[in-house]
Amino acid sequence: GNKYNYPRIAKLLEDALSQKKDAKVAIVSLGCGSCEKDKIILEHLKKSGHDFSFFGIDSSMNMLYRASDVLNDATFKAHLICADFGASDFKKDLDKIIGKYDVGIYLFLGNTLGNLNQSYIADVLKNTLRTGDCLMIDISGFETITTSIQSKLFQQYKGYLHNPDDAAFCLGPLEDFGIPIDSGKLVLKTEEDDVTRAQVFTFGFKVNNSINFNLGGEESNLSPNEYIDLHHVLVYDLRELIKFLETKKFKIKDQLIGDFRNQLLLQKQ
Repeated sequence: GNKYNYPRIAKLLEDALSQKKDAKVAIVSLGCGSCEKDKIILEHLKKSGHDFSFFGIDSSMNMLYRASDVLNDATFKAHLICADFGASDFKKDLDKIIGKYDVGIYLFLGNTLGNLNQSYIADVLKNTLRTGDCLMIDISGFETITTSIQSKLFQQYKGYLHNPDDAAFCLGPLEDFGIPIDSGKLVLKTEEDDVTRAQVFTFGFKVNNSINFNLGGEESNLSPNEYIDLHHVLVYDLRELIKFLETKKFKIKDQLIGDFRNQLLLQKQ
């Protein structure tokens, strides 16, 4: 289901490392957030006798402050870096940091992959990882998406529109801009991602009446029926995703398939 089997995820990484005896290992978490999942997985890995250095990378300083608290009592060496891994100079900066490690294992936990432009991030990964480096992605998806799965997913996400907690989460960004949430309604659109063939569920806000609001000191306004994109959920067809990643020189090594949560381990060719 949606739960994490932390020991098994750690075992996935362990198997990737077992062929690299005595190598200096860097484990790099991209979009690490508060590092809660990373910490649990890596404590399991450390207990199994592997030595590595951990690098958590996130573009939000607030997240890194939280990660610093979470990792405060970690038994492994941890470094936190404020950077945008989608930026053009990221690879150069990263090479300086992990160039001295023999092998890199990159983690994409908690659906981070689904929040990014698929084609662009796949190219960033292709250009960032060295041959032999591993990538573990943690995603929502099914081995194959049938029409019945598709309609079940649509009903499930449609339910978010009427659940106060889910709706509040989706509408959160509006409050940052001072747009009153009662000035329109939350709507759901669905489409297929052209590149990965994932099902994309997009929550947006449709404005009822014209609104004036203040954006960074500038007066702005929205017209009736104007639409604001708020939140994307990607649910992957795993076979299609693996096929796509193979075109970016990633080969599947191992996978943990759950009812909905899945972890894929890939190696850069």
